[in-house]
Amino acid sequence: MDTDRQTSASTTTLQPAAPRWRRLCRAAAVVVGLTLATAPYAGVSTAVPHPATVQAPATVKYASAVIEVNSVEQFSELLDTEQRLIVMFTATWCGPCRVIKPEFDRQSMEHGTVTFASVDIDRTPELAHQFRIRQVPTFFAIVDGEQHDHFSGANRQRLEDMVHYLASH
Repeated sequence: MDTDRQTSASTTTLQPAAPRWRRLCRAAAVVVGLTLATAPYAGVSTAVPHPATVQAPATVKYASAVIEVNSVEQFSELLDTEQRLIVMFTATWCGPCRVIKPEFDRQSMEHGTVTFASVDIDRTPELAHQFRIRQVPTFFAIVDGEQHDHFSGANRQRLEDMVHYLASH
């Protein structure tokens, strides 16, 4: 029988060692980077080495040339001044928006002839109503103030096609 000895000032007591399955689970947890709490009833020693905390690599963040639109007036000014414009209607709570945002930022840096704008539908509900936004993300291609194309969803290929279309015209 496997036992661990604990010596106190007055007596020596024997406590059963942790069951084999418990020790194996702890060893596996250490290998995969988990820490299991010790069970006081099992008399398990806390001498299990804890793995060093490993930081996940930071996600790649692209520099962005995207204009954050915060008002209807700012958007009207963009329409008047910019010849080629791609607008992304988004929301902070939207998962697909967060997925496509890095691609939108990357495209904004690669294509300097096209202006990229982002509109948060919660900050500017007037614009969301004006463009009849029913789902996010929704993208609009605007040339000389006129809407040419739009689509909804986090579709990278459609976004690339839209950007290339505007960049070539």
